[in-house]
Amino acid sequence: KIAKTDFFPAKVSSDGYTVRCKSCHQAKNRDLKLKRHFNMSLEDYDSLYAQQNGVCAICGSPEVRQAKHQETYYLAVDHDHATEKVRGLLCSRCNKLLGVVNDDIDLCNAVINYLTYWKAKHNGT
Repeated sequence: KIAKTDFFPAKVSSDGYTVRCKSCHQAKNRDLKLKRHFNMSLEDYDSLYAQQNGVCAICGSPEVRQAKHQETYYLAVDHDHATEKVRGLLCSRCNKLLGVVNDDIDLCNAVINYLTYWKAKHNGT
């Protein structure tokens, strides 16, 4: 049985609650957002998620960031901003990293060189 707490309050409804439960409402909103922003369906997302075994395409970790209400965020849809083509699913940390470097491969290589240099200098290798 579904409890009243599983529904959002709705003043215009006769019983004071929405027709859809919270999880159905959130799934519908996710589906609409995926279609609008990435031209992909929830099924496309789920298929890509399964292909990646539920982990980030860069670091191989599952999404670990938590929402305020203890629900786990979904892996972010990564896409090429120039072509709008979906590349894969990323955790919030890796997605932010790509955003900060603006997909600049030369900058990423410079960061790697910088970290490698300082690691070698401090570790004596």
